[in-house]
Amino acid sequence: MTDNARRPCEYCQAAIELITLQRVIMSSGHIHVAWICTACGRYARKSKQFIAHAVIEVWEQYGKIPPRDELPIFADNRLPEVRCFVCGQLEAQLHHFAPKALTKYLGDAELWPKEYLCDEHHQLWHSVLTPWMPNVSSTPTAIEIFKTYY
Repeated sequence: MTDNARRPCEYCQAAIELITLQRVIMSSGHIHVAWICTACGRYARKSKQFIAHAVIEVWEQYGKIPPRDELPIFADNRLPEVRCFVCGQLEAQLHHFAPKALTKYLGDAELWPKEYLCDEHHQLWHSVLTPWMPNVSSTPTAIEIFKTYY
């Protein structure tokens, strides 16, 4: 059984017939997809709740599931009144300036400054300061910064 397979709820042990794919809309507006237990109303998994985007794309491509934006909404975490600290764009997400991945070295990320950033500025921050992290891609601005200062 793969990590992405539908299986009984890890909380209430509901049968797989009661486990459905639903979407979670993050504060940035990005959509994640997860197995949700319709019996207890929780994520069906205790860890790794979200299914990898690449897996969802393949499932959509081969017609195994409907498009993401047609799945039922389990949670909508958008905060329309929250704006990006840099540009003022709506639907920003809370950003930790000490990456949680570096907790071992920097201590508790919650004790470091945090600010709301739009997706563009959040990605830019990571592409310049943490390019080694998974799912971080270089942006033209990040490349320009590297060429200028490094």
